[in-house]
Amino acid sequence: MAASPVYISKLQSTQGHKKEYLFVNNVRFISMAAVVAMHCSETALRLTGANPSSLIVMVQPFKFGTIGFFLISGFLMGKGLTQRNPLEYLARRVHTVLLPWLLWFSFYCSLRFVHDLSLAILHSNSALNLLLSILGLIRAGIFDSIYWFVPNLMFSLCFLLLCRRFLDDLRLGAILLGVSLIYGINVHAQWVPVSSHSEALFGFVFYLWLGIWAARNARVIDRISQTRTWFILGFVVLSGLAALQESSIMIAAGATDALDTLRISNQLFSVAAVVAIVKMRGAISPRFLNVRNCTFGIYLIHPIALSATWRFAKWILPGAFDVNVANPALVSVCLACALFVAVYGAALGLATFIVSRPQVSWIVGNFAKNSNPSAAPARDLCTN
Repeated sequence: MAASPVYISKLQSTQGHKKEYLFVNNVRFISMAAVVAMHCSETALRLTGANPSSLIVMVQPFKFGTIGFFLISGFLMGKGLTQRNPLEYLARRVHTVLLPWLLWFSFYCSLRFVHDLSLAILHSNSALNLLLSILGLIRAGIFDSIYWFVPNLMFSLCFLLLCRRFLDDLRLGAILLGVSLIYGINVHAQWVPVSSHSEALFGFVFYLWLGIWAARNARVIDRISQTRTWFILGFVVLSGLAALQESSIMIAAGATDALDTLRISNQLFSVAAVVAIVKMRGAISPRFLNVRNCTFGIYLIHPIALSATWRFAKWILPGAFDVNVANPALVSVCLACALFVAVYGAALGLATFIVSRPQVSWIVGNFAKNSNPSAAPARDLCTN
């Protein structure tokens, strides 16, 4: 059977016998842009004091990025496990994902520590209180900051490696789906006191498994290729509207996180959005951008870039953050766009610079023998 248009693969001349997957590159690029846009929008809305309705309308379109990364991480994991034994695969993930994350997370926490200490936010009247404050700061960094994703991903990865004998068993997938749906119901019922999706350790395991299962069943991609575009886009729109409505209901009920990623409607929206991206036939990233090498770097760098950018903007444009402005929603949109351009551009520029320096490129997860983007084609799409 001929390969489907969206399942483009070929041998790379500069990276041995690794295959390229066009749709993986597309999902990486759009999902990372969505994640940055989401965080910039949330920051802009918080700074301008816009109402909750503006929050859900501005942020919801970007809420597919997290599940998108779990899906493609699972797809690449499914391919990677065919080339390496589980322990070797895990060791590679530790080197390429966990260690760079630990470096940037430590840097982020250090900056927060200096900031809070300078403003006397930390309780430093005794060594014990200072230690407790530092531990609280680290916990907040893991569960309340943008950096929550990697620990959750590594936990999910380790869990599935322990269950590797059952990865092809649909019953395992059904159990994991049930867990994700329970989390989706819990955001309303609050049976378990989970304040946010960042604390849902088992909430995303299903999507990592689903990516693995898709990698092992080529007919999944073929079926997506054969599905009519209008049907997929229609489902994206309908599930997106349902997610907006669910958030509105949660706001009315006084929920602490009305934009929780694990809302059932948002889970449907996220999968539909990723399927729509997979359906795309051509590469959508700029030709100058090496998506494979720079995406993780953008993720690691953009929280620090965002914090620095909005603090600088608040310093030079204090009037823009006056909650009494005539149209806070419009100001929020303009500010979010400006933040996105500045933050994404800064993160991309620094990530590209680091990748071009083989001696330090490991800090953004690039352990390739030749880390110079110009040495590899711009459509280098798959990392196993």
